[in-house]
Amino acid sequence: MDSCNQNEINIDVGLIVKKFCNFKTIRNIILSGIICGVCAYSYSRFCIPERFTSQVSMDVNNSAVSSAGGKVEMNDITASQKIVKSCIVILKDSIVMKEISDKLIRNYSEDDINKAFTISIDENGKKWISASEIGDCINLSNINETEIMSVSVTTKSPEMSYAVCKYVVDIAPKTVKRVIDGGRVETIGEPSIPITKAYPNNVKNGILGGFAGILAVLIFYFLKIIFDTKFKNSDEFSNRYDIPVLSEIPFYESKNLKKSEKMTRNKRAGIPAENSFFVVEAYNSLCSNILFSCRANDSKVIIISGAEIGDGKSTTAHYIAQCLNNIIGNVLLIDCDMRRPSIHKRFNYKNNKGLSSVLSGMTGLEETIIKREGLPDVITAGSNPPNAAEMLASKYMDELLEECIKRYSYIIIDTPPINLVNDACILSKYSSGIVFVARAGRTRYKDFEKAEKNLKIVGSRITSVIINAVDNEYSYYGKYYNYGYENKEKTSDL
Repeated sequence: MDSCNQNEINIDVGLIVKKFCNFKTIRNIILSGIICGVCAYSYSRFCIPERFTSQVSMDVNNSAVSSAGGKVEMNDITASQKIVKSCIVILKDSIVMKEISDKLIRNYSEDDINKAFTISIDENGKKWISASEIGDCINLSNINETEIMSVSVTTKSPEMSYAVCKYVVDIAPKTVKRVIDGGRVETIGEPSIPITKAYPNNVKNGILGGFAGILAVLIFYFLKIIFDTKFKNSDEFSNRYDIPVLSEIPFYESKNLKKSEKMTRNKRAGIPAENSFFVVEAYNSLCSNILFSCRANDSKVIIISGAEIGDGKSTTAHYIAQCLNNIIGNVLLIDCDMRRPSIHKRFNYKNNKGLSSVLSGMTGLEETIIKREGLPDVITAGSNPPNAAEMLASKYMDELLEECIKRYSYIIIDTPPINLVNDACILSKYSSGIVFVARAGRTRYKDFEKAEKNLKIVGSRITSVIINAVDNEYSYYGKYYNYGYENKEKTSDL
């Protein structure tokens, strides 16, 4: 079946809301905000130099206003505003800065000056401070387009801020009067030595840093959800493709298993332990859906495959075979992955005789089938042949399956990954299509589409999908987490 919407980025609003409204995400957002806030506060306090501001206001007007007996006309106000702008230019001139430099060097020690400025010495041994360095710390502005000019000086030293501001106030009247005909400057108040720092505001920077950390995590999760091309659940898959999902197998991780138990878990026969309630229910639902599908297609052969190694196809084939055998009995499981066989490990069987032995004529079918009470019959892969694909495509494989179809109600075939070798494509002729196993959070949609393309070349298709190891927050069974056996031991071998 052709895939649809392959090149579109689908925005699942419900998925985004779920992702943001879970404990783990909220915890990460809060932690990020706290950590970034603390880092920003610490950096502001210990790494950013403190700066102190001394400021004063000055009234700039046209001297004609005074001679008019206090009567102010609009033209006088406009003229004063222009004088303010001119004053700003004049007082930032290098000549004024040089005069301030000379005053500082005469009246303050080098240690005091070095707290805010750098003292240089020319070739004649004269000390001076760069005009640009002094000018950078002085801010002159027109307040609300009035005739009031604001003077503020910000340096690392409160004494130097006060000194420079005081010198600007002292120099401004005579300089403006000398340069601008009719201009007059009067100081409103007096500058004072700043007691508290003007910059940085550590609390403000800490709060801004916290918000930045929160925003960064929000953007990260949002982009991760939007551009994530991995399988998540059946709802999202159904929005992309018109292929039925037989079941979601939830992911459960055991916290109580010892290391030795984890190492031997894959050797245990049967479906997961009975206290893994949701896993058992998911496989029961899966097997019911498979039975409906097989009867609709009038097929006894169920071929299980996936896109890449590690998607869980062999585990799924194993549990499907066991579950079907418990329901109807007379089920055969064949391990056709002769390159990386694993079915024999799950049942703790020997692999000295198997499918490769039968197809090469070394053993007969009857002596190769392993039978145990309560378990499905199994044909292991056998030894690793050099020509696995040729053996699966041979007439001997046709004869073997014809005989098995006569004997068994259903045959489950575990195959190698579709995108790595063409074994599954070869075997697809024995069924109406492939049951594709995808692992949530691992299998990518582009891998699924590649598998579709490979099967289409040989005239086959993916008939249905099983999404394995679905996270609780996306799983159907996650809604009923509290409904089950009292011992909620989790299993992670899916």
